[in-house]
Amino acid sequence: ESCDNAYTKCYDLELNRPRVPEHQPEGDITIPYGIPGIDDGKQYVKQQEYASCKKVDTYWMPDSILGIEREAFAYNTNLGKIELSNKLTNIGENAFAGPNEITDIYFPATLTHIANKGFRRCENLQKVFLNYGLTTLGKSAFFAQSENPKMEVFFVPATLRRIDRFVITGQNNLKR
Repeated sequence: ESCDNAYTKCYDLELNRPRVPEHQPEGDITIPYGIPGIDDGKQYVKQQEYASCKKVDTYWMPDSILGIEREAFAYNTNLGKIELSNKLTNIGENAFAGPNEITDIYFPATLTHIANKGFRRCENLQKVFLNYGLTTLGKSAFFAQSENPKMEVFFVPATLRRIDRFVITGQNNLKR
């Protein structure tokens, strides 16, 4: 079952915020090659494409995906597992903004850029091992807002050339 853009850019005009549809997909979603919203030529998960799919807990991404645009998977409160494309190069701003249930995530060797707030408020992340090959880590990329964030380990590779401010602000449980 796929969101197929059904739950993106749905705005309550009076409040100017996303509204939650009555029926949403549940469980696991496999993002197939060529679904509506993914440009077959560019192979990006589009802005807000899977945002606010609150009943989805797992996303499986094919290797054809090269980038994830802004807020593509944001505000999925039940999202616990995301398997990224092995060819992914870029994660956009607020792409996985929480709150959500993600505890761990594997970053492919091809990933070079995580934008500002890419994993903001993903406060259940426990261990983050950024991949060798990553060169840019945007502002507040792993910013935590809760009183009890779970992150204990944050590994930064030697390939990192740019690290912006506040990357791990609020992660007060770090041990190494």
